[in-house]
Amino acid sequence: MSAVDLLLQVLDGGDEFEGYQQPLLSSNSVALVLLLNKLVDSERFSSVMHEWMKPHALNLICKMVDQEIESSKPDLKMSTAEVTPEFIEQWDITKLMGAVAQKTSTWSAVLEAATESRSSKNQSATLKSRNRVTV
Repeated sequence: MSAVDLLLQVLDGGDEFEGYQQPLLSSNSVALVLLLNKLVDSERFSSVMHEWMKPHALNLICKMVDQEIESSKPDLKMSTAEVTPEFIEQWDITKLMGAVAQKTSTWSAVLEAATESRSSKNQSATLKSRNRVTV
């Protein structure tokens, strides 16, 4: 029996192996985190792990973005009666989006990764920076 077979037997074993399952699957399980980190960081196993993770990671990120967007909708909603000349004169997209950005950290990270080149990411922001974030 290989180590993987043993681990699968413990995970699939039901109540028979509950004493081994609890420490392995608890939220603060250092051993499981170390094992997963070793697999992801390993030259031999990282490509297998990355391929396995892609659909799971994408599903998780999509769920997180959906939750963030839903939580930020009240900050973006307004009625036509609220659009007054005073509102238009004082409207500040930076202020509005700052509140939204605080609730949408995952979405913001995805957008940043999709729109900012690696070379510009390594440069310091200036007052003339097009994508300068002020929160």
